Amino acid sequence: MTLCHEGYLTPLNKGFHCMGATFKRHNSNTEFSQQEQTENKQKLSKCIKNKPWVAEINDQQAQANIGIRCTTRDHFPYVGTLPNYQQTKIHYQSCEKNFPLIMHLFIKIYLF
Repeated sequence: MTLCHEGYLTPLNKGFHCMGATFKRHNSNTEFSQQEQTENKQKLSKCIKNKPWVAEINDQQAQANIGIRCTTRDHFPYVGTLPNYQQTKIHYQSCEKNFPLIMHLFIKIYLF
């Protein structure tokens, strides 16, 4: 079972736990960040107080999975056809209800 708090800690898998995650708005950098790794450990330490194993976690290794996560403004799931944004802006100005779509292109955004 994954422990969720301001971040998360996964169960042991192939000798490793996965600890995370950070969210830096408007940052598309996919390079390892020691600062973010340290922040993840600090969040875990804040959630799990007075447990010696938390202090023993080595966050100084430059090992991490880094990715860009898309989300919606309200963080609710979104599934459906992807709207044509430029055309939607034009139609929205005139309050038309039939928004133009990009054919055969779909999107699915959710946190799980």
